[in-house]
Amino acid sequence: MEQRPLIDRMSVQDVDQLSLEQLLSSTQKVVVVEFYLPDCPICQELAPVLEALSKELDDEAVFTKVNAEDNLDLAIQYGVLVTPTIKMFCGQSFRGEIVGDTNATILRNTVRDVIRHRSCSSAAGKISYEPDGYG
Repeated sequence: MEQRPLIDRMSVQDVDQLSLEQLLSSTQKVVVVEFYLPDCPICQELAPVLEALSKELDDEAVFTKVNAEDNLDLAIQYGVLVTPTIKMFCGQSFRGEIVGDTNATILRNTVRDVIRHRSCSSAAGKISYEPDGYG
């Protein structure tokens, strides 16, 4: 019998602390996590961009979102002070972030930078580049 993935493919999924921890420890893909607030207008504008990227980069990244209001401890744990904050992980290692307003090109290129420079299967630690979002 085929095992179902923790996160549905090709869609940005809401996660909480437990499901995020499970995902980070079980996937070899880059995990993109948007911390958002339901009434944040920038977050609402970013939602269709994240959905499109989740479909475009499905083979290499998993896109998730965390309601920072409902998961305040998780937001504090990851140092989230502003929404939207987008954090990228490889395994359980932090790889980069975008804080505040951004556009689709910078977001896409930053995620692609993290994918290109990832080493999820090793314990190599942080990558030694600064994601700039310009390709």
